[in-house]
Amino acid sequence: MILLQTEAARKRRGKVTSVDKRNVLETSRMWREVVHRVHDEEYPDVELEDLLVDNTAMQLINRPADFDVVVTENMFGDILSDEASMITGSIGMIPSSSLGDGTRGLYEPIHGSAPDIAGQDKANPIGTILASFFIQHITAGGAYVDKTMYCAQISDLISSIIIYLCGFVLFMKHAMNSYAAKREEKAALKARAAEAQARAEAGKGGDQ
Repeated sequence: MILLQTEAARKRRGKVTSVDKRNVLETSRMWREVVHRVHDEEYPDVELEDLLVDNTAMQLINRPADFDVVVTENMFGDILSDEASMITGSIGMIPSSSLGDGTRGLYEPIHGSAPDIAGQDKANPIGTILASFFIQHITAGGAYVDKTMYCAQISDLISSIIIYLCGFVLFMKHAMNSYAAKREEKAALKARAAEAQARAEAGKGGDQ
């Protein structure tokens, strides 16, 4: 896992963040030793940052753009990935892939199968749709491709799609507000015209 993540970092921005709880857990102290040994021996050209998991939870909200590739153990990763997904506004927006050394992987939205909302027509499908791209390009037909490079590219694509969707939503909101304002203005003008006509007719009746 450390090798895959650091290799992905090398092909992206050249930075990997290792997350542990070294100040409390003995296993995390071993984790950090192994991460640094792999880094020093295999990837000295990649910038390595160490963060405690509680600090990482705060920094993901405080400075999310500073993170690119994060390597951590399963429990910390499960929690942090759910937290990070809310930066986009919904846990259903983000796809995930669990990859090994071969050509097979597990692809799903990071929320998993979400059985608690099954059949209620309210699950966000974007994460599932984007996860299908992982399947198509990484393991379709069993052909091997450079998974780390592709994941880097698809991550950039996902970011672009999210930005586009946010821009589209803002545009539609502005357009709907403008349309509503014009309708209200038109209705007000029509009401004033009707009122003026009523006063004019009332004046004519008084003259008679």
